[in-house]
Amino acid sequence: MLSRVAAVKAPNVHNRRRVTGSSGRRREGSESERRRPSMSRHFFRSAVLLLLVVMMFCGSEAAAAVEGNSEGTIIFKGEESFSDSENKSLVQAFDSFRAPSLVYVNGVVVATVEAHYTNSTDSKSCVSIAAKSMEIDGRTWTKGSAIVFDHYDVRIDRLLRPTAIVKEGGYEVSALLGGYHTSGAPLKEVGDGYWTPRMAKGTVSGEEDGKMEFNWSRFASTTNLQGVLNDYNTNIKRFKQFLGGGGAGIMLEDNSYVLPIQALKDDGKEVSLVILAKGTHYGWEFSNDTSRDGCIQPAVLEWEDRGLVMMTSCEDGSRRVYESDDKVEWTEALGTLS
Repeated sequence: MLSRVAAVKAPNVHNRRRVTGSSGRRREGSESERRRPSMSRHFFRSAVLLLLVVMMFCGSEAAAAVEGNSEGTIIFKGEESFSDSENKSLVQAFDSFRAPSLVYVNGVVVATVEAHYTNSTDSKSCVSIAAKSMEIDGRTWTKGSAIVFDHYDVRIDRLLRPTAIVKEGGYEVSALLGGYHTSGAPLKEVGDGYWTPRMAKGTVSGEEDGKMEFNWSRFASTTNLQGVLNDYNTNIKRFKQFLGGGGAGIMLEDNSYVLPIQALKDDGKEVSLVILAKGTHYGWEFSNDTSRDGCIQPAVLEWEDRGLVMMTSCEDGSRRVYESDDKVEWTEALGTLS
């Protein structure tokens, strides 16, 4: 797995084509667009966090090597228990952890994951959101906290694909979530199930021992996004449902945000795209273009000249790369990453 990550190269910008946009037409791209050879600080930081993710997780739980400890440390381990952020007396043990996301917040690395468990009362399969943090110069991860269940929507049993973004100039971390009932696979026809977009929020703050630590909000740990989506030109009716791509969104040099998402179209096909946001909780808009059908689980990075790169995992087993210079139209780099 490590060797595969190391082998991924930047796409050749001289071998590209436009992808299909919301209008359904294919746009022709220029073959003479200049190359972007060097990495920006956004890309470098994202690459480092990506490497940490690879080290942290292999399947549901894997050892993350910590400098100075040759035996390594398992950050999220099966059967580990977390306290609920809004009800500390509620402690839940989780069977497994998936879909990790890492962000850097003012000297603190925050790791968020899906936390899976079976409800002992009704045997439902449930998914919570858990988080731990570590100061960048530290050696120990915190005990962490969890949003064991959505306290404000009783129809939600699963909170999926946390996609985190960090508010500029502050200590706040938000995570886009897909809220689902027990039945129904993500990005499939909902049927008798239930889906709604949700947002979780937490902060990095100083503790009594003087260390900085991340915790989910003690009040309103999750919120409904319908107001945010209706507040701007989001056009949520373009898709039957959507949820985060996992991983992390990025903040651009103009202080706007880009969140990778995956969505279900009216024809039942799954695609990847991004949300362009003026803020973490306002001004959200879907990008015009999407990936090819069947390409999901997007990850997005920013290059030096503010261009964006999105990598997707496709149903044929390949990984396809897309680029954008204006955050509106996306160009597919020809060729695939196996």
